[in-house]
Order: sequence, then structure tokens, then C-alpha cells
Amino acid sequence: MKRKCYKYYFSILGIILLLFLWQGATGQEIRSPMIVEFCDLVKNPGKYDGKEVTVRATYRYGFEWQEIFCLGCRDVGKTWLEIGDITKKSKKVLKKFPKDDGTINALFTGTFESSKGPYGDGSYRFRFVLKEISQVEVVTKSGADPKQLPDDKQKKVCRAVG
Repeated sequence: MKRKCYKYYFSILGIILLLFLWQGATGQEIRSPMIVEFCDLVKNPGKYDGKEVTVRATYRYGFEWQEIFCLGCRDVGKTWLEIGDITKKSKKVLKKFPKDDGTINALFTGTFESSKGPYGDGSYRFRFVLKEISQVEVVTKSGADPKQLPDDKQKKVCRAVG
């Protein structure tokens, strides 16, 4: 009778140990993307190439363009925003954007790419493959070049200087 009890005891201990090992292994795989200033991203592209990051930036889109930017570093190189395999929550957020074109501020999470370009129509030095978008604020229902926006709207777009 004692031998049967020991067998059950060791079986239960083995299962508990496996559960702890499994939980520890999966816990190590969960990593939050690093939060980066957008201008730091484009000024140091080699440092972030192929990495998942989170940035606060402005997104403008229209008929044949979609880019994320900050005015303080837009001249370094334009960044094409590609909608990747996004979360369900992000899909709902995108559906609420102004139709056809617009300019919004948001928090973007995705993979930054700089070494395989050019991207988009060929005039974009970088690409940001979107995974998640949050904290959205509509700046305007126009996707015009930020320099063509009225002054009050220009003041709202990302102006990070680094």
C-alpha cells in the first residue's frame, strides 16, 4: 500500500514541477517592445533594424502614401507604414480613421526596417510594419504634406527634435 502512495506522490510532484518549468519558460518568451523616440529610430537605423519597437509619431495617409513621421527628423528619411498582421483591437481602431486620407497622432508598435529598402513607391528610406496602434488622436481629415497643413494643425503633429 505504501508503494502505491509513493507512486502517486511522485507523479503529482512531477506534474507540479513540469507546470512550474513550463510557466517559467513561457514567461521568459514574453518581451515588451522597447519604447523609442521616433527621431532616435530614424537617426540610428542600424541600431533598430529588424527590431520590434513602440514609438509615438504622426501618421498621414492618402491615395498613394502612408507614412509615420515627426517634423523634427522627417528630412532624415521618410518612413513607410505598412499594415502588418495587426491585433483585433487595432483593426477596430483603424476602421474609425477618416476615410480615404487623414493625419493622426498615435502610439505605434511594430517592426522597424531600414536595410532592405527603398519601400513604398521607392521614395521611402525606412519601413515600419505595424502590429498594434493605440492612443489615437485625429489631427485632421486631410493627409496633405504636413508643411501644407494650416498652422493650427501643424502645431499638433509630432514635433520631436532629437
